[in-house]
Amino acid sequence: MPSEESLYDGTHLEAREPAYIESWLPAAQLVSRLYFRVHAKGVEGVPSKNPVIFVGNHSGGLSTPDTAMVVNAFWNYWGTQRRVYALVDPNIFTMARMGKHIARLGGLAATPQMAHRILGAGAAMLIYPGAGDEAYRPHAERNLVKLGNRSAYVRLAMRYRAPVVPVVCHGGHDTLVVLDDGKARAEALGLDRIGLERFPLTYSWPWGLALGSLYALPFPKRIDISFGKSIRFDGFGAHEWRDPTVLKACHIHVQGVMQGMLDELVVSRREALAPA
Repeated sequence: MPSEESLYDGTHLEAREPAYIESWLPAAQLVSRLYFRVHAKGVEGVPSKNPVIFVGNHSGGLSTPDTAMVVNAFWNYWGTQRRVYALVDPNIFTMARMGKHIARLGGLAATPQMAHRILGAGAAMLIYPGAGDEAYRPHAERNLVKLGNRSAYVRLAMRYRAPVVPVVCHGGHDTLVVLDDGKARAEALGLDRIGLERFPLTYSWPWGLALGSLYALPFPKRIDISFGKSIRFDGFGAHEWRDPTVLKACHIHVQGVMQGMLDELVVSRREALAPA
């Protein structure tokens, strides 16, 4: 058994505490209902047994409020006993208090080793392949799913015979207005050479117009969530899940499905807000 200090470093599945999650549910539900006015659909179609790989899009910079609302929607339907873990930026766990909180909710460091441990234990995993590139995409691209080239989850789905469930959110990118992703700025300033990939220009509260990846209070914008139908890659053998061409094709398929789901959410929101 790890010491209490190391238990919450993002590498231990047993750090997740259902009772702790239960204690946070009333607050999460209040925020979901009143602050973000969340509309979620499709969660009842999620496979009832683990392992499952949830692949999502996300927005809103470091805060990514849509991620919290996805997990809340899952808990509301499936309860807190079902084991679902979210892979998050390992740097979160360098902040002791925040890291402990995230670990107790089911957050784990986003590393290949942890992904294997989650699925190998027969649990569910929530991942965001787009990472910071997607969370800080410009506001003009808010209606695009941008997962990048990170297709490792496809190999995991094939290896562990786990269905991929796309989870698409709309509205999160209005909680933080990203004017540009700051990649060119970071390169021009030489920040990329010290590991800082982006130096974005954003508009947020309380910072207003600001440079850099800063924690901010999300604007109270409506968030719509859609859980899609399972995508299965069970028919592939070991030689195929080692083939980069196969992985890329499957990844492009998943992103295409997610883009279609996002397009539907955009149209539905537009129709809902149109004058009668």
